[in-house]
Amino acid sequence: MSPFLLFSPGVRMGSLSNGAAPPPSYERTAFVSSTGDDGTAALNDPDLPYLTLEAAVFALVTEYPAEATTLRLLSNISTGLDYSLEVDNVLTAGLTIMSHAETVYSVNNIVSLGQAGDSILALHNVTLATASKIPLASTTPFTAATITGSGTTTISSLDISAASSSGTTGSDGSTGPSPVGNAGANGGDGDPPDSGSPGDSVNGDGEAGGVGGDGNAAWNLTLVGSGTISVLTGAGAIGGTGGNGGAGGVPTGGVGGTGGNSTAPSDPQDGGAGGPGGNVAASGGIGGDGGTGGSGSIVTKAAGWTITTSNLIGGSGGAGGIGGLAGSGIVGAGGVGGNGANGGNSGSSGDDGTLTAELGADGLLGADGAAGTIV
Repeated sequence: MSPFLLFSPGVRMGSLSNGAAPPPSYERTAFVSSTGDDGTAALNDPDLPYLTLEAAVFALVTEYPAEATTLRLLSNISTGLDYSLEVDNVLTAGLTIMSHAETVYSVNNIVSLGQAGDSILALHNVTLATASKIPLASTTPFTAATITGSGTTTISSLDISAASSSGTTGSDGSTGPSPVGNAGANGGDGDPPDSGSPGDSVNGDGEAGGVGGDGNAAWNLTLVGSGTISVLTGAGAIGGTGGNGGAGGVPTGGVGGTGGNSTAPSDPQDGGAGGPGGNVAASGGIGGDGGTGGSGSIVTKAAGWTITTSNLIGGSGGAGGIGGLAGSGIVGAGGVGGNGANGGNSGSSGDDGTLTAELGADGLLGADGAAGTIV
């Protein structure tokens, strides 16, 4: 009898009075075989195996909630293990998948490692063709599982990547407003007359685009004991694109106030100067910066594990948003000068306002996520 069988999870050994060892009895164990029958299977009985891993897991969780359990393979299995809440429950409590004999058996379909963090999985003398964690939809990395290998343990392909959707796209900036500035107050008549006041300056710049959301991080992983992973993928997701800047509006600057008239009784005197027209700003909004890419997986492994090929890249930074188009504002006209008296000159007209209407700058490319590593 194999030494591993003597100390395997879910196995109880006794003794007979004549010294002969009785057949082992099993606890918290489901047997699975390619010739099994989910309708007649029973737990803890190698003579009544299940056909599918799903049925076996459901039975274990139902009978032994929150307890560590074991799946023993009696042959190669062609079916896999789809994600379900039962998968999360059994892996949270701790699951062992092993060959019943020392022969190495394979699960030749996809085995889900669930979506709950910190799963506990032990593998002994078994090959998993494909194992995958539900992609992590979080910018914060969590540990997918602790996998303990023994005997001849192989995972041909293991995927613990981030959810492939990129970070959220930043909101687009709104188009700038189109206000009309008030005219400046007219200068009062007098000796000397007052100058007209400036027209109101107005702002119709487009709103800046929002920053793109950070990309999702890949799961982390801990490997204990020994085994081989042929291909390990733990890639972070791309950062979100920045929002586009809003276009500039069509604002109108206020007209400068008219200069006051001179009321000098006899001496020549110039009229009051007109007020300057209001300035106008109508530039496009700046595009939002792209989000940071998600980080790749950090894999902590014992010396006994071999990872043949790995892809633990961080996600690319998101593209910056496009700058908003320039607006077409109307500057305020300068106010007219007031009338002079006794041969004095009319007051000088105020200067027209200035227009600032430029294309908004594009947002910056987000930073790439940190690459994962094997330590």
